[in-house]
Amino acid sequence: MNRRENDENFRALAESASDGIVICSGPDGRHVYANPRMAEITGYSVAELMKMNIRGLAEPSDLQRIMDGYHRRMEGDDTPGRYEAHLRRKDGTRVSVEVAATRTVWRGAAAAMGIFRDITARKRTKKMAREQGALMRTLIENIPVDFWARDVDMRCIMQSKISRQRWGDLKEKPFDAQYLNPRTIAVWEENNRRVLSGETIRGEAEVTDVHGKKYHCYNILAPITDQGRITGILGVNVDITERKQMEEALRTSEAKYRLLYDSALVGLFTTAIGDGRILEVNDHGVRMLGYESREEFLREFVAGDHYADPYSRDRFLSKLEEKGEVHNHEAEFTRKDGSRLWLAFSAKAYPDKGWIEVAAVDIDERRRMEQELRKFKTISDNANDGMAMAELDGTLIYVNEYFAQVHGYRPEEVVGRNLSVFHTDEQMKDVAAINEKLQKSGSYSAEEVWHKRRDGSVFPMLMNGVVIRDDHGHPSFMAATAIDITELKEAENALRESEEKYRALIEGTNYPIINHALDGRILFINAEGARHLGGKPRDFLGRKLDDIFPPDVAHHQMASIKRVAESGKRFMDRIQSIVGGRLNYYEANLEPLKDEEGKVTSVLVTVTNVTERETARKQAKNLSQRIITLQEELLADISRELHDEIGQLLTAIDFEVEAIRRAMASGKDLPPDGLDRIKEVTRSAVGMVRDLCSNLRAPVIADVGLTAVMRTHIDDFRERTGIDVEFKCSLDRSGMSPDAGLGVFRIMQEALTNVARHANATRVELSLYPNNGRTVLKILDNGRGFDPDEKPPRFSGGLRGMQERTRIFGGEFVIESRPGGGTCIRVSPPPPSGEEAPL
Repeated sequence: MNRRENDENFRALAESASDGIVICSGPDGRHVYANPRMAEITGYSVAELMKMNIRGLAEPSDLQRIMDGYHRRMEGDDTPGRYEAHLRRKDGTRVSVEVAATRTVWRGAAAAMGIFRDITARKRTKKMAREQGALMRTLIENIPVDFWARDVDMRCIMQSKISRQRWGDLKEKPFDAQYLNPRTIAVWEENNRRVLSGETIRGEAEVTDVHGKKYHCYNILAPITDQGRITGILGVNVDITERKQMEEALRTSEAKYRLLYDSALVGLFTTAIGDGRILEVNDHGVRMLGYESREEFLREFVAGDHYADPYSRDRFLSKLEEKGEVHNHEAEFTRKDGSRLWLAFSAKAYPDKGWIEVAAVDIDERRRMEQELRKFKTISDNANDGMAMAELDGTLIYVNEYFAQVHGYRPEEVVGRNLSVFHTDEQMKDVAAINEKLQKSGSYSAEEVWHKRRDGSVFPMLMNGVVIRDDHGHPSFMAATAIDITELKEAENALRESEEKYRALIEGTNYPIINHALDGRILFINAEGARHLGGKPRDFLGRKLDDIFPPDVAHHQMASIKRVAESGKRFMDRIQSIVGGRLNYYEANLEPLKDEEGKVTSVLVTVTNVTERETARKQAKNLSQRIITLQEELLADISRELHDEIGQLLTAIDFEVEAIRRAMASGKDLPPDGLDRIKEVTRSAVGMVRDLCSNLRAPVIADVGLTAVMRTHIDDFRERTGIDVEFKCSLDRSGMSPDAGLGVFRIMQEALTNVARHANATRVELSLYPNNGRTVLKILDNGRGFDPDEKPPRFSGGLRGMQERTRIFGGEFVIESRPGGGTCIRVSPPPPSGEEAPL
């Protein structure tokens, strides 16, 4: 068979193969063959794949390993290789593949062939299986009934939490018949035999748990099967003790008995496997789903139509089909009136009979309570304040970590005890009076109550209390929040003791300090403040701002005092004032002083002279602006040099090469296509020089407008890189100064350069639009992105340059990015104060 026939046979097999096939050759792993399935896996066309090499598809984390194996095969290693790797699709997504690599020969040259199988779905399925297994174990652990499983030797292999509480931990232990009524032992043994023969049995039994408590249980026993072989028994015991007691008391009344039966049992249903019709239902199930009668329910209710989430039924049926039975599956249903409720149900399928038997429990209230309880506990357990709840007689039912710890306890040590554990006998007299008042008035706030620690020491707490009422408005519980104010009380004492020292410190400071009444009068001024105003403290006490400062300064300071008085919050003000013929800058920290009720009574002002710092900042800004201006001038000079000299030289070379081509076209010494390639390269060089000149020279925004310059640069960028750029402008004017306009252009220029060099993007959306009186430049790409919180990327120098340009013209710069999610840059210059850059 000749080579052509071999190639045709190979292609016939490879073109129809269900796995991707790529053959690579050469030092860089260039693709010399790719089949259609490989194109489907990667998202590229076959033609695009043939222009690529191994580096174009491999994930960076796998590239070195893949290239090492490739080079070993190219050097003669015939050992087949099989491994898992990740490829990067054309759309940027990642695909997991299983690779079989081997050495081969392609058209007489050494080559390596890789066979790729897409295993993304398989890996996702494995992950889901692990998660579902963990969920199933959690569900079994927390199923709200006595649930257990035993092997064929009657050794326990699984228990729910309630089962362990009732019978102790029975794992790997045989069944102990002492928990059964002697009359039912024989029945129990017979039932086990029947279940191990394949039957599912439901019945009632009387048992005594490990604590000596007797129960009447509704018992469900079902065989556990594994590939058709019975391996154990699954049991569910529903406590029906109360129901049995009621049955005994009310058996003379059939109506009452029926009501009691239906209210005590869970909802029981028999549904058709095919269409979900209800074949049988008990009264509890009818009422639970909002129907008036069993007949109406059987006539109208179809299970598949009443799942709030249709996929929940699909998941339920899938598990049921897989295992034959499902336990404690939770789903949300709709009642007849459209309202919703949550049910937890266990089910067993009987495919030969065409139905499913289901036992359902209404867990709607439990779900709501659990959700609210989780919210409450999360907030309370992590609160920095103490929280406690007690019954009206003082029995503690909840205490959070803070409340227990400040008293020297753990929460579990005090729950169930009386709140007197936190107080001395003498303190309890006050506590009793406060709680009596609480139950009458409904709440109290900011009560200082003394408490006792575990070690007997006493301390004060500031407490707020509230009564929790039932649906009828009657008090049910008392709740309180509290915080230890020991340190606060000590601080108050220390503050009083050190008042004179504090005053001496204020008098000795080098900063002016003034205490103003809310109408601006000076209540206190230290010596430095008085000296700064040209007098002594007594010269200014009681005087208003209007008596001391010029009207504009007095009005400004009065507005700041009023702001602090109304908000009750600290305020940092900036003040300009001419002192000694020189403009000075000050920072004034205005602090509200409050009384015990939290009302602002006066404002304390501390003044700092920041003239030198402000002057230095302005000089630095002017210097930075000058540096940028010089850089632009330098770039323009370089641009002219490159254009006038290098551009002319390359153009001359182009003319010379053209002349040589025409002279030699008539001869046969040199092929014309060789000269054509020289000409093409030369013209490309000329184009590159012109591009360089364009990038270096500052755009003439004042002449042609910002958007025109941006569009020209964007068009050049598209042609040079092949990246799709969409530019939108919704401005009717630029809304920025000429310097800011030039800065915005330079930032766009640097951002597009980063996209071309580093982002691996295929599309950029660039827009100019107004927002709250300012112009916003937005640049969004679909590239690889990065994590701004991690190590700075290799192009971070460009980012810093963009940020510095924005800072110089007083704008805002925001960058958002994440790995695999592209990058978004927003630049917002301030509105122009005078001349505006042309749009």
